[in-house]
This record gives sequence, C-alpha cells and structure tokens, in this order.
Amino acid sequence: MRVLCSPRNERGIALPVAIFALVVIGALVAGVFFTGRIEVRSGENAMSGARATEAAQAGLQMGIPNVLTIGATLTDGQTAAGAKTQLGTTGSYYQDSVTRLNRYMYLLRSYGTYEVGGVVAGRRTMAMLVKRYMPELQVNAGATVVGTPQVKGSAVIDGNDHTPPGWTNCDAPGTAQPGIRTNSGTSDIQKESNVVTAATPEVSTSDTSVTNMSAILDTLFFQLAGQANITLTPAHGTVLNADPVPATTGTCTRSNTLNWGDPGRYSPAHACEPYFPIVYLNVGKNGSSLGDVRLHMVGQGVLLVNGNIELNAGSVFSGLVLVRGTFGKANGSATITGGVISQNAELESLGSEASGNLTLNYSRCAVKTALNNLAVTAPATYRGFIQF
Repeated sequence: MRVLCSPRNERGIALPVAIFALVVIGALVAGVFFTGRIEVRSGENAMSGARATEAAQAGLQMGIPNVLTIGATLTDGQTAAGAKTQLGTTGSYYQDSVTRLNRYMYLLRSYGTYEVGGVVAGRRTMAMLVKRYMPELQVNAGATVVGTPQVKGSAVIDGNDHTPPGWTNCDAPGTAQPGIRTNSGTSDIQKESNVVTAATPEVSTSDTSVTNMSAILDTLFFQLAGQANITLTPAHGTVLNADPVPATTGTCTRSNTLNWGDPGRYSPAHACEPYFPIVYLNVGKNGSSLGDVRLHMVGQGVLLVNGNIELNAGSVFSGLVLVRGTFGKANGSATITGGVISQNAELESLGSEASGNLTLNYSRCAVKTALNNLAVTAPATYRGFIQF
C-alpha cells in the first residue's frame, strides 16, 4: 500500500525574510550615516578648534605691543580686558586681557573663538608672559647739569614735585628733590631765591649721580633719537614754532611735525592728551652762540636737542628734556614741568644756563609718563607661552 505525504505549508515566509533583510540593511545604512555624521561633526569641531586656535594666536601677536596700553592703569595683581576683535570678515574673534604681575612682567591672555551664526563653535585660550623694557633713567632734580650751573635774572628752578596743570592721572606729589644737581664743586647762583625746594641742599654740588652722564647724553640720547617720532633740523638763526591747532575738533593731527602733544590739555576733547612724541632737534653748534635756534613750543614727551637752543616766550613743555649743548632762555616767560638734563663740554657758559623768566618745575609724574611712553614689550624668553 502506498503512503502519500502531504507537503508542509510554507506560505508567508518571504515577508519575514524581507522584513529581516530590510532591518539589517537599515541598520547598516543607519550605521553608515551615523559614522558619517560623527566624521562630519569631528571635522567641523576640528576645523572650528583650529580656527579658534589661530584666532587666539593672532590675539597674542596683536596684543604684545598693546600690553602697556591695555594695562596702563593697572597695579600689581589687577586685570584689564581689551575689545573683542574680528579677524577680517571671518567668524574668528579674539579678545585680549592683561594681568600686571609686577612693574616689569605682565600675563597676556588671548581668548579666541570661532562663531557660526552668533553661536560659539570653538574656543581656545592662550597666554604668554610679556616683559616690559624701558629706559632706566633716574631724574631726581629740576635740572641736572654737567658743569658749573648758572642761574640768572628771574629764572626759577623748583625742586618740589609738581603735577602738570590739567593732568589728572598723577599720584600725590612725592619727595622734594634738589633744584639743581651738578658734578661741579661750585655753582653760580646770582640769587638764592632763584632755586626753590623743600629739599636740603637746594643745589647739590659734587653730586656723584652726575659723574657718568655720557651714558645718558651720548648713548641713550642717540638711541632715543633713532626712535624719534619727529626729527627736525632747523637752520641757525631761525625761530621754530611748534604750537599747532588741531585741524579737526577731537582729532589729534599726529602727522603734523609741529604737533608735539597737549601738555595743558588745550585741544578739543583732549584729543592729543595721550600723544607723547620723541622730538629730536638736530640743531648743531655755531661757535658758542646760545641763540643758534630760538624755539617756541607747546608740547609733551621727550625733547632731544643736539646743540644750542633758547626758549621763546610762551613756551610750555611737560616731560623730559635732554640737551647736548647750551640750554637757555630768550625773552618773555616759559615753563618746563618735568626735568632737564644738559651737558656742556665745550662752551664757556654752563651746560644749562637759565636766565630771563624761565620756570623749571621738577615733576616726577611728567618724567615718568614720558618714559612710560618709551617702554616696549617683548615675550619673556623663559616659559613664556601656555595653552589651555
């Protein structure tokens, strides 16, 4: 007898197999998309981080010469921030901050970001130790004279510490200094009332601090002359007038070589108040003539005179004056607030002959401010850079 086997019922197996295949394929596709998305995001993050890093580095490089500007009013331990700056038209920005560590050392931080649609996509912070370099010059008298000082007429040399008129950023007046310091053992003062100071002595003769002035009036003088913002060579027998009026209200016309800053805060909106130029007058010497060049000036900063010069009426200057020759006064009244260092190795009259109505007021603030504007900054050479 033959037995017949009925076939198994396999209807519907294709659907589960197809669904399973779709699930597997979907998982594979999803995995590929997920991996691709991770790769894209990683690339974008790496690019954003690189752009933020470049922005932070740019901030450091741009910040080094601006450390003293950003940290101008800081004391030890204080921090000040600069403005947020965009690099061109890109989405990269940096913002510098400066922390004063001591008189000579600053910590410069640069916070770099890369932004997309106003949203920060990457950020980096870099920091650098920056050292401040400035001329080491101690001015501790109204007039420092190499030779025998002479004070004539109604000239006044005041060794008390003054604040220049109109200045608001000075500390309280400090210790009074001698009106005159000289390496000579004698002085020629027609009237003792010409020298005014609370210090003793009023005139410091045989002063050891004046014995090696060649380091200042030779080496430092010509170093500063090489950095001068303004260099003029006036002809002998001429009158030089440096008393400009700003061309536009609120604008300091620094391109004008006769604009030497604003010692009395005269200009509109005090536009020239922060301008402290180095002015180099290469006058030269014509025999022993004090009046080789007569100068009428209104200015501030550092005045370098290579030769003989007289001041004309109405002159006002705040800062440091270095004279390699004879310095004197013509007619009228003139005022210098700060300090004068003068030499005279060749002329019969003193290195700084003061006569007429010249008033010379010692000012630690005026000298310090002038020297501070000569300071430069550079990265410290030891452990000068960090990144985080």
